[in-house]
Amino acid sequence: MAHLLPWIVLISAALGASYTALTSSGTGRLWHVDTVELRRQRRFEHVLSCHVDALQLARRQAAAPLDNPPGTSACTPAEPLQGVHEPWVPPFHP
Repeated sequence: MAHLLPWIVLISAALGASYTALTSSGTGRLWHVDTVELRRQRRFEHVLSCHVDALQLARRQAAAPLDNPPGTSACTPAEPLQGVHEPWVPPFHP
């Protein structure tokens, strides 16, 4: 009988450990709400990083030296309107 008790304890421990491993209660796994929240946070971080990158690019472009001499415009001048002397006014329909 003294030799039988350690075997019963050992078998019971092995069965209990295997049962626990196979029917885990979700510990260590993400629940549905957690996965949705994780996706939302990752999307937020992605959008935020895109905005930060765009701001940094705009600042670099604004700080870039212009090739134009001072007092000149970077845009080409528009051609003047020909044959237009008065502004166009839409007709009034009551």
